[in-house]
Amino acid sequence: MFHEMKEYSHYIPGFERHMLILQGLSPLTAKHYRSNIKEFFLSVTGRPGQPAGDVGNVIRQDVEDYLEQCFYRGNKNPTRLTKLIALRKFFRYLVYLKIIKEDPTAHIPSLKTRKGIIPKFTKKEILRLFGQIDITTEKGIRDTVILILGVFCGLRIGEILRLNISDIIDDGKTIDVNIIETKHGANRTIETLWKAPLLFVRQWLATRLSQGANKEAPFLIAYRKGDRPRLRRPTSAGIDRHIKKLAAAAGIRKADIYMHMLRATHASDLRHIKGHDVFSVADHLGHKNIETTARYVSSRGRKSKEYSSLAAYWREFGHLWDEQIEH
Repeated sequence: MFHEMKEYSHYIPGFERHMLILQGLSPLTAKHYRSNIKEFFLSVTGRPGQPAGDVGNVIRQDVEDYLEQCFYRGNKNPTRLTKLIALRKFFRYLVYLKIIKEDPTAHIPSLKTRKGIIPKFTKKEILRLFGQIDITTEKGIRDTVILILGVFCGLRIGEILRLNISDIIDDGKTIDVNIIETKHGANRTIETLWKAPLLFVRQWLATRLSQGANKEAPFLIAYRKGDRPRLRRPTSAGIDRHIKKLAAAAGIRKADIYMHMLRATHASDLRHIKGHDVFSVADHLGHKNIETTARYVSSRGRKSKEYSSLAAYWREFGHLWDEQIEH
């Protein structure tokens, strides 16, 4: 039995609960979907025979006309695809509730978005990179932390280089990383590394404090040949060279290798984690434009296997150096 149809906003609270609880999406994603749905219904208001916000009379042509409007407003394929996805989920929710009989987005093809995807490492390649590091040395701990900040936190190389001691917030149980965002003028915080990488960051922090560093001193420092500390920030070129050396030692063969690939890998990894989609990835990376995020990850459907957390996804990381530690 189908129910009496009401204005679209009547269904938004239930739709958001459905997204959060049954589909495991993030509050930020639900917020983006709500905004896109509102924009769509404002675009169809005034069509002959279409009362404002009426969910029952929407047809496929309305959706196609809306996507065409978005095209002429300058929205690129990734943006229009995310808007189409929001509408698909909303109308499928209405079908699920038996408010409408058919989803008007059902036969609208998805837009291609994969052109220009930033290259990344595979999970096995990342583990091989870490495996080349000698964690029994001071420099080895620093190198491990650099990779952790890239592939487990998704930081830009500039953000890594600008970190000060005071940006590493350790309450004794968890560690958060405060990012001073200069690109868009707003800071963000990467919250709670899990136990295995947290121990490396804490060990490096203790090393810096033992070197006499104050709160405003660089968190990461450069090293001379022979692993002697220079007590100044590394350069981006120096870090890129080091990543290439680790990759060569690990037998990783790619057309080009550079630090930013760790950030792209992190973005891709998040799509394996329950509750993350292109919107939450954009927020985590500090992107203001969803089209930027689409160069890191596809805004299409979720991966075939999901994990409860990054800790579960990267469980092998905690056992990489068992032999080094034993000896």
